[in-house]
Amino acid sequence: MVEQTRADDNDVRGWMLVHDQIRGEIRDQSAQLLALRRDDTQAAWALAKWWASFSASLVHHMQSEDHRIWPQLRTLAPEAASALAELEADHSAVLRTLAAVDERTRDLPSLVHAADFDAQRSALVRQLDELGRIVGEHLEREESLVAPLFATRLSPAAWARLEQDMVKGLGAREMADLLPRMLSYAEPSTRYMMLTRRIPAPVRLLNRAVFEPRWRRARAKLPLGS
Repeated sequence: MVEQTRADDNDVRGWMLVHDQIRGEIRDQSAQLLALRRDDTQAAWALAKWWASFSASLVHHMQSEDHRIWPQLRTLAPEAASALAELEADHSAVLRTLAAVDERTRDLPSLVHAADFDAQRSALVRQLDELGRIVGEHLEREESLVAPLFATRLSPAAWARLEQDMVKGLGAREMADLLPRMLSYAEPSTRYMMLTRRIPAPVRLLNRAVFEPRWRRARAKLPLGS
């Protein structure tokens, strides 16, 4: 987690929270897979759906950075252009590995009935481990380069606009799914900041009354339960 370096730095904890969620979701998926039992079609469907939602949000996150965020940073910090190009190349590698995981995960409802279920599950766990390695290395590079630029090179107004740009293109259903998942990985101080400074009051109420209960019900259907 990147610390704020000065009291007047832009607060990058929301962006960092998305990274914490990404790391955590990949680890969680491996644990869920290892708990998945042969012939448990219901849990397999739930896990496939759970992963599909996360995968879509990960793709959106990377595309938002490539198409909306990095171009603005290139203007503000031209010296970072080559490093930003490397981060874009990282995204391409992540997407290739993610696509392979997605393909296998979509087949989970039939995989649980396969004679070689254990072997196929182990292969998918290895793919997830590789995805976690690639993503983890990329996020470390991204945080070391970009977080200081976010914190110190943008005006508060520019940072506020950039944060809004990060979620452009997400529909209401995607936001309703993403918000409780993301907040589940937040430290108490970050959760408080997000709920009091970043998320409008009507959305906070919806999150407490609708989104989080629905998220808990969905998690309860996974192999490890809630």
